[in-house]
Amino acid sequence: MLVAVYNVWDHELLRASVDNILKSVDKVIIVYSNKSNHGNYKAFHVEDFQDCILVQHEPAVGLIPHKNEQAKRNAGLQKAKEIGAKYMITLDQDEFYLPEDVRFWYEYLKHCDVDGLVCRSHVYFGSPTLTIGEDVTYVPFIHKITPNLKFVFTQDYPYTKHEGKLRIDPTRRFNLTNNVRLIGCVMHHMSWVRSNFNDKIDNSSAGSLKKIKQEILVDLQNAKEGYFVKSIYQKELKSAPNLFNL
Repeated sequence: MLVAVYNVWDHELLRASVDNILKSVDKVIIVYSNKSNHGNYKAFHVEDFQDCILVQHEPAVGLIPHKNEQAKRNAGLQKAKEIGAKYMITLDQDEFYLPEDVRFWYEYLKHCDVDGLVCRSHVYFGSPTLTIGEDVTYVPFIHKITPNLKFVFTQDYPYTKHEGKLRIDPTRRFNLTNNVRLIGCVMHHMSWVRSNFNDKIDNSSAGSLKKIKQEILVDLQNAKEGYFVKSIYQKELKSAPNLFNL
């Protein structure tokens, strides 16, 4: 059984992402909270996700955002183990994969001697038809679930550092040191496609975003094909097809 495990607080794009991933997985687990890792409140609408397995996991008071984020991911992994899942994909609410890619690489992983797959990501900025192209970030993709698998803070997870750059979110690294393969698949990250950018910036585990909030908002206001995004990516925006009809 392949499950998609979501870690969410902000959930503007979650329904669209879930509907998309359900085309290629057996079950969806959503670990949600009504409070962000910074203590801000937003009610999660459980009635909108009755086709998913829901786990409420509120952040612990006093823990730094990254530790709360990791604890939430481990809660989702634990639920996947409890329902007998053998493979998992970890996602956030603004992440999308082409269903045919998920199906292809799931079959690949089932028939090869590898414990997990890592893929590259493309970031979309201001619109689902505007992208910076490939981001510096890599993403843990499908992994085999073993009794001892867990998320840990480590730099030993394969591809954490690759070609001289840190590539993988510290809250998404597993306690694996080898047998993980970088593959030719793309996670489409609608990171900056939403109506409320303040919630994203003010509640991100990456606290550095707050320091350049006004610069980000200016770039979003001016986003169009050919525009150079100065605030975060230092890249020119390119047009892209609206792959997920957002």
